[in-house]
Amino acid sequence: MSQWTHVNGAIRFDALRIEGMPFNTLESIKEFCGNTASWGDSEEIWDKCNVPCGSEGSIEFSFWQNPKGNHAGAFAVHIIGDLRNFGSDNVQKIRDWFDRVTTTKGVMIRSAIMEIAVEYSEPIILRYEDKECSNEWYNNGTVGNSRPHKAQGC
Repeated sequence: MSQWTHVNGAIRFDALRIEGMPFNTLESIKEFCGNTASWGDSEEIWDKCNVPCGSEGSIEFSFWQNPKGNHAGAFAVHIIGDLRNFGSDNVQKIRDWFDRVTTTKGVMIRSAIMEIAVEYSEPIILRYEDKECSNEWYNNGTVGNSRPHKAQGC
């Protein structure tokens, strides 16, 4: 029987779109987020995939660029994924990707949140707060209660 992990998230990137500034174009944000792969893609695409990936595909991205030009809220990324044969023992790969994206020097993140729902387990919610600490929020374990409780350590 397959184990599925469902992922949903969003990241807001702030940027000064001035030539020479890091992460100032949509292409630089796309490259920074990573290469994805989907069911039916060529072996070459699968070999280039460098984001969390199940047996039938990786997390995927949808990108938005603020049409107003030089504006603080420059870009947003929606993250979604249905990762087959990807269980609780693989969740650290998603955490590592989220931490890399939200803590890389030169990236200006205004907000980021991601829900990781491994089938038959309580969902995990990752929330970026600042450059020093990515807070993790989680369901308190009571079925039907989604009130968040702040994790210890941050």
